[in-house]
Amino acid sequence: MIFCLARGNLAAPAYTPAWPCSTFTQGFEAAAASWESEILPARLVDYDPMWLDTLCLSGRLSWCRCSLPANGPRGTHGSRGGPIRNTPIALLKRANVEVWDRLRVAPVAVDLGPEATAVRAALHCDGASFFADLTAATGLLDSQVEEALGALAGRGLVTSDSFAGLRALLVPSSRRRPRSGGRRKGRTAVFGMETAGRRFPGPTVCLG
Repeated sequence: MIFCLARGNLAAPAYTPAWPCSTFTQGFEAAAASWESEILPARLVDYDPMWLDTLCLSGRLSWCRCSLPANGPRGTHGSRGGPIRNTPIALLKRANVEVWDRLRVAPVAVDLGPEATAVRAALHCDGASFFADLTAATGLLDSQVEEALGALAGRGLVTSDSFAGLRALLVPSSRRRPRSGGRRKGRTAVFGMETAGRRFPGPTVCLG
């Protein structure tokens, strides 16, 4: 798959180790929701979310927040801060994460709140974890773990194996499949928190 932020239409994406245009995305941050609603569909013919998931799952790309969040309420999710949809997110070649890591500055200490702190501690203790692992390790409700992951992602403190981990946080609650296994009226997303793969501490990339 070829990523390119330059103007002009691209042919069908090619699965190649080279990705000649991928360099143009390095360090470029855009609102989390805009990557798949505006940026990629405008530059890749017949864009399919599976392409981005495949590149992340194969270890070629990673998503994270690079810039330091402004000081403010706890996290950046829900009523405690700005919505995750507006959080600046970058796509980075995993092979180059260490290079960007050298440019980091120490993030400002912030009160994440008890739920986000518990989830972050579980990730650092247990490593990459599925959603069910985090609820079991923390003893929190599903909704609390979900909000905690949004807060941590918003501050660049968590990422996931697949872009689905971020995509699941962008889905409005009204479109999510009921966790009880029931049915909801109207269209529901085909992906959810439980099927979004593993989460793990985000790269320590924070650019001042």
